[in-house]
This record gives sequence, C-alpha cells and structure tokens, in this order.
Amino acid sequence: MLSSYRDRLFHGRTIIFGAHPDDEIIGIGGHLDLFEEIILVHATNGSPSNLVDAHAKGFDSKEAYASARKQESRNALAVVGKKVLKYFQFELDDQKASFDLTSLTEQLINLIRHLKPSSILTHPYEGGHPDHDAAAFTAQCAVHLLRCTADFEFEVPGRFEFTSYHSEGGQLKTNAFLPHPTSPYISILPLSSERFKMREKMLDCFVSQQETLKPFRTIWNEKIRTAPTYDFTLPPRSGARLYYEDFNWGISGSKWRVLAKSALEKLYSRVAA
Repeated sequence: MLSSYRDRLFHGRTIIFGAHPDDEIIGIGGHLDLFEEIILVHATNGSPSNLVDAHAKGFDSKEAYASARKQESRNALAVVGKKVLKYFQFELDDQKASFDLTSLTEQLINLIRHLKPSSILTHPYEGGHPDHDAAAFTAQCAVHLLRCTADFEFEVPGRFEFTSYHSEGGQLKTNAFLPHPTSPYISILPLSSERFKMREKMLDCFVSQQETLKPFRTIWNEKIRTAPTYDFTLPPRSGARLYYEDFNWGISGSKWRVLAKSALEKLYSRVAA
C-alpha cells in the first residue's frame, strides 16, 4: 500500500502546495529530485502585512521581504537542480490565508482544471500555523468539489501530506504527524548522507529564515502520508492549545473554525445550486 501511493505521488504531475516559501523544503526537500513533474504553489507570499517581520529581517517594505522569500525558494530549488514546470503564488500576505479560504479554494480548483495534476502534496491540519491549516482546507475542498462537478472529465488528484509542525505538551514538535484515524499509514523516507547535505544546503538558501529554520535542521528522514478527510469545524486535537495561539497573529483556533465553516457553506452552496 505504501509503495503504491508513493508511486502515484512521485510519478506524474504533482502540485506541491506550501503555505509559504520554504515549506516545500521543510516538508520534502530531500526528495524533490524524485518527482517527475513539480508545480510549486504558495498560498501566501510569506510576508506579514504588519511589517514587524520585514523590519526585523532588514527590509523596508513587505513587498521587498516577499520578493526576497520568493527568490530564496527558487535558489533552494536550483540546488537540487529540479526544474519546476510552473510556479504560482497567490497574492495573500503571511498569516492571512484563513481570511480568504473561499477565493483560495476557487483559485486552486482553477489550477487543477488547467494543469490536471495526478497528486497534491500539502500541509496537515494540525494547528501549527493558520496558513498551514488553510492550505489543508483548500486542498481538501478543491478535490472534493471537483468530484462533485460533472464537467470535470479527468481523475481528481490524490491528496498527500508532508510534516510541518504542531504543539506537543506546549512545545514545538517537528517531523511528525498528529495521529489521525483515517490515515494511519506513514511512509518514512530516510535521508542518505548525500540527501541530508542537499537538504541542508537548500535550507541555507533561506537567508532571511535561518532562526526560524533551526528546529528543522539535522533531520534524517522525511515523512509523507495520504491526507485524511478532516472536519474543519472541529479542532485538530480535542482539548489542546494550538501552537499559533501563543502568537499575536489576530486569530485563534475558534475564530479559524468559524472562518472555515463560513467558507464551507459558501463553497458547497454553489455546488448545490
């Protein structure tokens, strides 16, 4: 079973859907060369609108910071020598994807219609970052809505996930999935010495993110799994504080779920009509 879904993921055309520039390297950077065709999509530009991060990194504007992050992502891909078939970045600021879930889903649906990928690889729904959860929402809804659409004549893409991060006992947990009953099988992809060095070199390309990336260093394997079917109106884990709730990002888990519920109603009402 594991080998069959890995075959589907790596062969054919794959959308790697990260919330920010660098998520693709954190999640699957050491194995990017195995993909037959990559379409890289970022849900945000990686630059928060409040300029706090931009100024802290030495940038005068959010646009300059966003441009630098995009270039860092391209520099990292150049390390592996993997040519991206197409690259798309939705024009949302970092930390804002949750506030535009309907439009984000519609844009991804349009990309799938146009490019006809066989797979989508993205974040799990874990409460690590609201933009990560927005990417998980967008991928799931886009695929489900296409299944409901009679005029889509191609096989809908399979959904897969790479690890991101979440809270475990109040601490940051990386390189692990929150368990989910509908996706119990995790495929562990060991990093050879050569692949480990390649991944580290790619992470070095993100000059503006070195402090943020420290917890993702010295990882000797990457993990993927088939994406579960999430209920986005419920917390990713009952009774646990979400990691992003410790930051002043203008959103809580309860607010995120209200936004998700509203977007679900809008998106599925259009199918019903």
